[in-house]
Amino acid sequence: MRIERLERANRRTWFSALLIFIILVLVLALWRIERKDLLQAKEFILKDESGEVVARLGHKNLETCLELTGKRQASAASLCVGNDYGSSLLLTNQHGADRAFLSAGLRDLYPGLVIATDDGKRLISASLGTETKLVVGQGTEQNSLVVLTTPENKATLRIVGSTGKTLWTAP
Repeated sequence: MRIERLERANRRTWFSALLIFIILVLVLALWRIERKDLLQAKEFILKDESGEVVARLGHKNLETCLELTGKRQASAASLCVGNDYGSSLLLTNQHGADRAFLSAGLRDLYPGLVIATDDGKRLISASLGTETKLVVGQGTEQNSLVVLTTPENKATLRIVGSTGKTLWTAP
């Protein structure tokens, strides 16, 4: 019940911030269209009534990003695209303790999805690269179940204990 309430509140906050951001962009666009039919800026920042930044659209760290933030930065969403790092989506909750990261991959980064809670103590991770890998547990080093498929179509299943030692493996 409590989690559902928090999720509803998180969705409402995120939706409200997005709606405010879209309305602001449309108002600015209409204002600029009357003048030159062009709206230009290096960065758009949207603040709430208390002056806190709730949305940002701009270029940073070789990427163009749209960042949305909930009240007191308890939750956030960041959609980024760039030539060097590809596209990614990062969703966080509880001040970053819980997060989901989706990457389309590029160069050394392979397409993948990571969902983690409790600052990464529990996670599900899937990646598609030279090897296809699915990890459920606390990561690849401790208390986890690892399913791996190699380019030669050889699948392995591995259970890793709390010390990082493989407890059991199948082919």
